[in-house]
Amino acid sequence: MCLILAWDGDIPVGYGLAFDVESDPAKPEWTRTGYISQFLVTNSRRKQGVGKLLMGHIDAWFESRGIARVLLNVDIENDSGLRFWEDNGFEQIAIRMKRIRRPATG
Repeated sequence: MCLILAWDGDIPVGYGLAFDVESDPAKPEWTRTGYISQFLVTNSRRKQGVGKLLMGHIDAWFESRGIARVLLNVDIENDSGLRFWEDNGFEQIAIRMKRIRRPATG
């Protein structure tokens, strides 16, 4: 696991959490895959290079472990997040779907 924190003086302004996934029987495509599970830059520090700095450290960690493929999830309604990840070389490969069951009334 890699946890990277970004600070502006003594104020936290971002973090990233990444994993080295050896294998997952439910997801064979994850064999020896990197996974970014959490990534956040505070609103006040976005578009100032904090995300790029965090991603640089995470990329270096993946490289040091010999990991070439990296996966992550991002909300399809998060336009700035989608742009950030695409600017960092990620491409959309799947669509995750959900359904909210409403109780029957009667």
